[in-house]
Amino acid sequence: MILSKECNKRVNKFLKKCSYVNFQGDDIEKMTIEYRKALNSKYQHHNDSVRKARDIAKQEKARRQAIEDSIRLVKESKTHIRFMGIELNDAVDLVMLDLRKKGFETIDFRKNGYVMSGKFMDRKTIVTLHSTPETNNIYMVNVVFDEENSWYSLKSEFLNIVKSYRAKYKCIDSGRTFLEPYYEGDGFELQGVAKDKCCFFDKYEAEGGTIYVEISDMRRIFIKYIDTFNSKRNERETINKNLEEI
Repeated sequence: MILSKECNKRVNKFLKKCSYVNFQGDDIEKMTIEYRKALNSKYQHHNDSVRKARDIAKQEKARRQAIEDSIRLVKESKTHIRFMGIELNDAVDLVMLDLRKKGFETIDFRKNGYVMSGKFMDRKTIVTLHSTPETNNIYMVNVVFDEENSWYSLKSEFLNIVKSYRAKYKCIDSGRTFLEPYYEGDGFELQGVAKDKCCFFDKYEAEGGTIYVEISDMRRIFIKYIDTFNSKRNERETINKNLEEI
């Protein structure tokens, strides 16, 4: 058994206080061993107490985290993002009917959603509705604007749209650049856009979800409305469906 220097100092101090007149060498050795055992037991108990306190603290932290996660999930389940005033928390068919009331027309039906056309922000657009594979709940809306024929008109349209969004939502990320070998001002911006080298986008934090506005590689402005709760549901249902098929 190896004790620290501090422990050895305490042992020596204790021995100095004792009278050795009536002690033989073996007695002193036994006393030393017993005292050192007592010290070791004391510090072992202290270490056990520290470990127990740490375990309790970890358990309490995990418990608080579980409570916070539960509260967050309940809040997310009650709060959903809105598109044109329509809450994205119904069956995709009901959202399609609500958009029809706003003047949109259904132009295609897909396995997990609809394709519609109509005016958004006073512009002609194509809107796609995306639903979860099992519960058929809508979780995302994509808005696609008309194709632009010049970089100037494409950029101007993008800046006008994000100006409106920044007036209402909190922008949490953005980009205004090209990837090499392209750069703004080289005269080949549209070529860079077509090759997905254009990184012009805004990301917004909205109640119940996230909104993205970006320049796509099709020379169009794309806007995505993603509901936080239902997008997670979509991930779970997609995984479950894939597991059933393999």
